[in-house]
Amino acid sequence: EQNPELQGCMAARYLIQFHSGSRPEKPVDELVEPTLAGLEYIPIRR
Repeated sequence: EQNPELQGCMAARYLIQFHSGSRPEKPVDELVEPTLAGLEYIPIRR
């Protein structure tokens, strides 16, 4: 069962952890499918 709101929260939490330099517990692809979360549309600046 898909829950887009929960998936969005998990994706946002991962991105915040990634940006702050702390290691997330799991890689983002284990938490949520990128195609479901819309992660491919979020630009990541390095």
